[in-house]
Amino acid sequence: DSSTLTACEGRWEGIKLNPGTELETKNNTNIEHTTTAIEGNRAIVRLNKTNFKDNVTAVNLINSDVEDCTDIDISEGNYGIRLSNCSSVNLTKVQISKVKFIGIKADTTSLKLSGCQITGISNSGGTGIQAIGTGDVLKMDNDFGANTVSDWQIGINCLRNNMDLSYVSFTNNFIGVHQSNSPGLK
Repeated sequence: DSSTLTACEGRWEGIKLNPGTELETKNNTNIEHTTTAIEGNRAIVRLNKTNFKDNVTAVNLINSDVEDCTDIDISEGNYGIRLSNCSSVNLTKVQISKVKFIGIKADTTSLKLSGCQITGISNSGGTGIQAIGTGDVLKMDNDFGANTVSDWQIGINCLRNNMDLSYVSFTNNFIGVHQSNSPGLK
């Protein structure tokens, strides 16, 4: 709650969550200069009003319950949010900027975005959102504002997923949407 976690020099390992551990961040918590800011397997996570700056990876969760992610700011790193086998995750008002490789990676995780800005670094390559699954859903709505995906080699890369991209705009991406082995795009 309203904390700043940073390294004295170099990078630190970040917060490691053991199975069953619950973590809630809120009220302008800052996590900076880590290899992975928050990493967990079978954890319960709520992230609200949290800032991640200059982390190699901001969030990496596997088999976890991500109950709430609102007002998140991720800047300056290699990877933003990585989710694997996390069932259904709602991201609301998430700002990702100056991330080099992947803004959000959802592997076998249904993902809903609202009011999110996913921005890479021009000419650095990378993918804004990578959705890989077996019938999972990538949905963008405008309940909390428009979504934008900009400055990536590939804006959205979707493999074996359903997509509803009704409320998203693409700016300055080499490829807006790349879709493989997916049933369709709405």
